[in-house]
Amino acid sequence: MAIGKRMVSEKDREEDNPFTSCTVEKCHIKVNPSFKPIKEELEEKEGDWGGNWKIAGHFLRFKDNTGIDYRERELKLARRIGVFWLYPQWGSYRVEDNGQKGEGKWVGGGVRYKSVKVESYRKGIKTTYQLEPFQFSYTRYGMVYSRRNYCSIHRKRHKWEVSYYSQLEKGRDLWWSMALEKVDDGNWVFTPQFDLDFPPFHPIRRLTLTPNISGWYQFNKKTTKCYYSPHFVDSTIAHLKWKYDLIGNLKLTGKIGVGWSFKDGVLLKDGAIYLQYPPFGFKMGCEYDHTTSRSGKPYESRECILRFEKVW
Repeated sequence: MAIGKRMVSEKDREEDNPFTSCTVEKCHIKVNPSFKPIKEELEEKEGDWGGNWKIAGHFLRFKDNTGIDYRERELKLARRIGVFWLYPQWGSYRVEDNGQKGEGKWVGGGVRYKSVKVESYRKGIKTTYQLEPFQFSYTRYGMVYSRRNYCSIHRKRHKWEVSYYSQLEKGRDLWWSMALEKVDDGNWVFTPQFDLDFPPFHPIRRLTLTPNISGWYQFNKKTTKCYYSPHFVDSTIAHLKWKYDLIGNLKLTGKIGVGWSFKDGVLLKDGAIYLQYPPFGFKMGCEYDHTTSRSGKPYESRECILRFEKVW
């Protein structure tokens, strides 16, 4: 993703307030968003594009304890032609949702010129424009790639987003975003979010610890049983992010966090661990989320990814 963060991959719930109306077996109850820390996202932007060729790809798998199993893969090959980068890309997904199964594929391409990038493929359309410290984007594609349940296969959305990134002082980073979505069922979704890194410190030579606080807040015009759409939901989490240098450019990174949903009155916990090698854009690891419940079992999910990228 270019500078800025990918939109949260919020899970779906079937009720406006599932913590008081259902158990985990009946409803998707995730309120804890899963978006990338700022510095990791900056390391994973579209590379320096300094050569003439680029290859990038990823494999992702998401599972939770409500019966969702989502898999996605994508491959991109880029070639510089004059001042432009042109690239074809291929991808597919497969979702299993309590006995219901669906899958899809996409083939398409994109063009990049300096700060402007346009992609068009079967998955949808995506355009971004970078005007530092801001980024503006428009996307149109299926909701299954973010909601990841069977019903969302049949829904599409338009999304407009503006994001901002700034290093307030050495080691202190601020990112925020405001996104507006129009779903083809008539729903409008507004999602502001923020992520703030405080100055890091080094308890030992190879270990870097970074305090962080993040917030995610969403407003839906209408509710539906097809995908997660309460009138309002919130998540505020304090994290301790860490990075441990292994050998050369090889490193372990991760985070632990605890927070609260003021709307639902439940405790949120998350964590992550990754093995990374930035020169090849290599990243492999998992993120974990745990959300308590006022009734029934807590909600738990795991998202694992393998990503690579090489420019020459």
